[in-house]
Amino acid sequence: MTQKKNPEVWPIKGVEVRRFDCHRQPSPQTHQYLTSTEHSVLRGQVVTREIARLIKEGFTPNLIFFHVGNGFGLFLRQLIPHTLVVGYTEWWFHDQQSRWLFDDYSFDRRLLVSMRNGVVLQELEICDRCVTPTQWQWEQFPAAY
Repeated sequence: MTQKKNPEVWPIKGVEVRRFDCHRQPSPQTHQYLTSTEHSVLRGQVVTREIARLIKEGFTPNLIFFHVGNGFGLFLRQLIPHTLVVGYTEWWFHDQQSRWLFDDYSFDRRLLVSMRNGVVLQELEICDRCVTPTQWQWEQFPAAY
């Protein structure tokens, strides 16, 4: 499953690709610190609905592999409690490292960025295993994970 507009550009033999889109964007009235959280919830909602549709069609996944931190895995356990879930973890939002991601790293931006870890934590909790591309990235995550 992907949000990519043209997934057929990179075909994988034997793999059926399904596209999904969120039914809306975060509300303009959402507090700016929570906009990314709302976007994550919308992603998690659409992914869960698409997996439910697949299950209704007779497909039960043995493995789910998803990118942690974007909301894709937020609700997986409620739908498929016994499926092996592997999270691809790239970034834990530390104040010192995150400042290099933005030209404007004001105090307000720092608070906004720190809120991103809420979704990361929720998704880490549902993972059976996680994969991280580099040792440095792995070391940024809390010791419990």
